[in-house]
Amino acid sequence: MLRNRTYKEKNKLLLVAVVVFGLLTYWMAIGRTVALFRENSQLEVQVQSAQAAPENIARLSGELKAYDRTLSRFSGERENWEERLMQEVTRACQQYRAKLIQLPPATSERQNGYQVETRAVKLEGSYHALVQTLHALEVKAGIGRISAARFVTEEDRRSRSTSLFAYIYIQNIDKKHQIANE
Repeated sequence: MLRNRTYKEKNKLLLVAVVVFGLLTYWMAIGRTVALFRENSQLEVQVQSAQAAPENIARLSGELKAYDRTLSRFSGERENWEERLMQEVTRACQQYRAKLIQLPPATSERQNGYQVETRAVKLEGSYHALVQTLHALEVKAGIGRISAARFVTEEDRRSRSTSLFAYIYIQNIDKKHQIANE
């Protein structure tokens, strides 16, 4: 059967046989080896990850404790917080000669699973007195997180005088009302 073929035909058949043999060899031996090599690489990565797990757990628990410490600075019981807020605002206003004009009730909303209460405080005074009072409330008093401060000049039409006011928004995070499944 091969004797009657020309060299060209025999070379083509040889080439086809080599390709078929190569594919068969790859499928039976090399393909499985490559697949096992990839699986082995993935398993090595998983082993390294498992070996590093205790260190990662320790690092993440440390970060969680740091976040809790930060959160506890801005949280407290509602009743005590309102009393402390009133005391600290009054003390800071007396110390820096600012006037407490308005202390409306707190607004409350849920954010990221926590109850966040925001209290707006309206103060009147000179710019220097208002900035010092703001600094005392933010840094020294530790009564909550100052989320915003806005300075506004308002004109009294009766006396034709201009006064400077500061609106300070103080937030408290209530950990007792933490929502479990949010």
